[in-house]
Amino acid sequence: MPEDYANAHAHVLANLLGDADPDLAEFGRTTLPGNRILFAGLAKNALSLNQRTYIEGIGATVLAPSDLDADFGNVAEWVRASGASKLLIHFDLDVLDPRVFRSQLFAPPGPVDPEVASHGSGKLTFEQVIALIGRAGENAEVVALSITEHLPWDAENLQMALRKLPLLG
Repeated sequence: MPEDYANAHAHVLANLLGDADPDLAEFGRTTLPGNRILFAGLAKNALSLNQRTYIEGIGATVLAPSDLDADFGNVAEWVRASGASKLLIHFDLDVLDPRVFRSQLFAPPGPVDPEVASHGSGKLTFEQVIALIGRAGENAEVVALSITEHLPWDAENLQMALRKLPLLG
């Protein structure tokens, strides 16, 4: 929530649950019950105590990477059992293994900040995420997809280096 987490993208879910910052709440008034939320591929050790407490308190389901079936049948079953006809999917790129995709918070070049390292990193591949979303969409229509947590370290480092060169700086 705003007092616990300053990054604005996290407030979209809070807004859907009716717990958003008042300025963001103006953009949407429809709320969902927490038990209609599935966090698939979320590393539980990546959560702060406040985040774990909040997620448990709203009754959301968390399937860590190790909890996911190889064919994501448990995701498809969760969607079916929820009775949802429409899906809003929020794809945090940090569920990806940084060896597969480095442009995320947990994969900066050079030494990693201990606070960042303490949150762990993703374990999934692009193919797994695509399959997971495909399985979820077997039982409900995907009507929204957000993609967040993109931090293009290589582009940022290239920009910083180019600024130091003649004619470009």
